[in-house]
Amino acid sequence: MPYQKRRKLVPRKWTKKQILDGVLYQLKNGCNWSDLPNDLPPYSTVFWHYKQWRAEGVTLED
Repeated sequence: MPYQKRRKLVPRKWTKKQILDGVLYQLKNGCNWSDLPNDLPPYSTVFWHYKQWRAEGVTLED
């Protein structure tokens, strides 16, 4: 049996709700991703998830 490296499970630092709040903040205010408030996750994290969701076809509709 070939050796498989085990991935260490690390607890997430940010919840999906916090990340979604960051995406919604940016979409509502039209600010640069790097201008997200400090109480939200880092913009790189928020933007990465936004790109992943867009690639999967997730849309935000009323």
